[in-house]
Amino acid sequence: EQQGRKPYKIAVGGSTVMGVWGYLQFVEELRMQMEAEQRVVSDIVVACGSGGSTAGIAIGLRLAGLDVRLHGVLVCDSKEYFYTHIQDTIDALGLPYKAQDLVVLHDEYKGKAYALSTDAELEVLRQVASSSAILADPVYTGKAICGLVGLAAEGKGKAFKGDHLLFVHTGGFFGLYDKEEQIANLLPKDTVSRLFPKL
Repeated sequence: EQQGRKPYKIAVGGSTVMGVWGYLQFVEELRMQMEAEQRVVSDIVVACGSGGSTAGIAIGLRLAGLDVRLHGVLVCDSKEYFYTHIQDTIDALGLPYKAQDLVVLHDEYKGKAYALSTDAELEVLRQVASSSAILADPVYTGKAICGLVGLAAEGKGKAFKGDHLLFVHTGGFFGLYDKEEQIANLLPKDTVSRLFPKL
């Protein structure tokens, strides 16, 4: 601004009305794939850390007319905080929806606190990685994976609407570096000396 320019300020996590458009496109792509491949998705699970992904997917599902239940797994803050954030986004877009009607928020998988992991959480991530080769950071996506596993254990008809689940992996990998020692302690001692090379 001091140089006479007009900077665009990006909120934490890109959780703005503008940021919603990326997830509207995601839902449209999902709708097209479901139609083309004759696939059904009953439930979607996604991490909820700043609220942008959850808000965008929730709004997109309603606009697309998809009968899919969205689950946002909180990694911080409270349900009230995120329902308010999602509602503010809905209102800013001039839509007549209520946040509580669009998404089910789960706050029971936050663990110790933001960015802190229990050994039990990391063990779930280890099992998922070893069985699927899918890596997840322990701060965001990892907490959501713990939510997915926990909610699935409750069985169909409880948390999930059906048994055709879609997990949205929103990225993140570098958080694993911070947990190297804690994760290494969960691995067989005779097979791992170091998870990551020293830089």
